Amino acid sequence: MLETMSAISGSFNTELINSIQEGKKFRIVGDNINFNIGVTNERKSTGKAGHMEHWFGSAAIVQNVSFNDCSDTIPQCNLEQLPAEQFIMHDNDWKVITSDMCILVSRVLTDFFPWLNFAKSAVSNEIQGGTPLKMKLKNTVIPLQIQHKNEQKYADVVDILDTYQDLGETLYQGSGLQVPQIHIGGDQLTRERFSGAKRLRAAALTASERFENLSPITFELFHVQMTVLATFFDILYKADCTEPFTLYSQKVRLLRKHAEGKDVKNHYDSCRDLAVSFIRAYIVEATCQYFDLKNTDTAPENLPDHKNMTNNEIKHWMTTFVQPLV
Repeated sequence: MLETMSAISGSFNTELINSIQEGKKFRIVGDNINFNIGVTNERKSTGKAGHMEHWFGSAAIVQNVSFNDCSDTIPQCNLEQLPAEQFIMHDNDWKVITSDMCILVSRVLTDFFPWLNFAKSAVSNEIQGGTPLKMKLKNTVIPLQIQHKNEQKYADVVDILDTYQDLGETLYQGSGLQVPQIHIGGDQLTRERFSGAKRLRAAALTASERFENLSPITFELFHVQMTVLATFFDILYKADCTEPFTLYSQKVRLLRKHAEGKDVKNHYDSCRDLAVSFIRAYIVEATCQYFDLKNTDTAPENLPDHKNMTNNEIKHWMTTFVQPLV
């Protein structure tokens, strides 16, 4: 087993070295891994009936896009002179957002209204934006060792950064290259811990001990979806509100007992599924009311002759059809 583990771990380093030799850079991200240990899983008495373990997991993400043309020291513009209009939504921005929302609503309607089946393929294509092709490609993610360290302790965080520094030196020196700046990060708490641990080593004797190669330290958007979902439940989830079609009443009606809206963090999957079902149901109900339809099988008048239409024409008709709902 140990030989197998060594062989597998070595393959990860090889994959990173190959990426470096191809001229690609990588960044390292990490976060705590928390799990409960019950009595039946304990090998010896710890003085507690059960306890929570805090380990630390990391991964190297190989970047598909290079920003070598951007300076590391000079900003692209003077932020003090940046006009406020750059941050304000313009009419064209709202048109793009509205168009994208029409596509998303159309996808829901084609799932529930049989007479819209002809439009399913037309609105299922990827929503096109201004994102470069390279940024749409999936990044190679290489898992690193899980460490029995807790980011809540600065001594452990220093040890974690030591492994990152050693990894960078091993990889780049193994490729015959000088160790560059290595981008690291995590969620906002991890970023703060990394920055604090680096400050603790600021007076060390060598560049490696000062973690000079570990820069910049940024936060990752790990928890954006959870934050959005938690905000959604904070606004709409009221346990004392049982009126029909409220979020709590739908939870009871659909028997989603694990969708605990007051603790989204620990019930994320169940809360997400309830929110998706709730939003889709509202879209269907709003469509029936707006077009005065008795049920999803009732088709409105003046449907187009889709047999003689192209996909682009069907897509245009569909977005126009649902725009009043959006």
